[in-house]
Amino acid sequence: KADGMAFLIAFSTLLMTFQSTARELTLADLNISQGAENVRQLASGLIEIAGPRLRATDKAFVSNTAELSFAFRGMAEGSVPLESGADRVQMGLKMFAANPCNLVYVMWRLFPEEAIVVSIKRNPETLSAQCGNSGYTNVSPSVPVPAGLSARSGLRRTLRASYDPRYRMLTVRAENQVLWRGQLPAHLMAGLMGPAGVRSDNGIFRFRLSTWNYR
Repeated sequence: KADGMAFLIAFSTLLMTFQSTARELTLADLNISQGAENVRQLASGLIEIAGPRLRATDKAFVSNTAELSFAFRGMAEGSVPLESGADRVQMGLKMFAANPCNLVYVMWRLFPEEAIVVSIKRNPETLSAQCGNSGYTNVSPSVPVPAGLSARSGLRRTLRASYDPRYRMLTVRAENQVLWRGQLPAHLMAGLMGPAGVRSDNGIFRFRLSTWNYR
């Protein structure tokens, strides 16, 4: 066991060594599983989602750090409840998205409460979207967004998630302030590997997505 742990630590360190500099993703860099009909690339380089749902991941790389710079532009037409039945407006990052049933979410919830929420969705026996709302675990605690950092006003905000695989430690920053830091459960993170991406629900957002990629 000791040898195995030493190997994992060494391998994680090696991966981190070979990370590239930040890469800003364009619309063409994304695999879009939901919301393609409502998303577009603007002349400014921003991506806009104007529909009730967006689910997208990087086509090319696996990342342990991702950053989302976004501005809330209002409520999307045809808003729909989440699969859990909750009515929510949110924007955030997908991390280690092996498939729609196995990934980590780092979400900036805007309504009804404004908070940063980290959750892991794990359905090891399911490789497709057939898992629905199954397998979610919220990693405590959820953190209220300070009033001075609120995204509801439409001001541009930055959400960044960085993961250190040596210690399973996730750090979440909003406007470069650490709002959430915690160790992700070993049994949920075991074998979880995939690209970063973006998720939105029920809002109109303009955003940039950047990743730091494993070559």
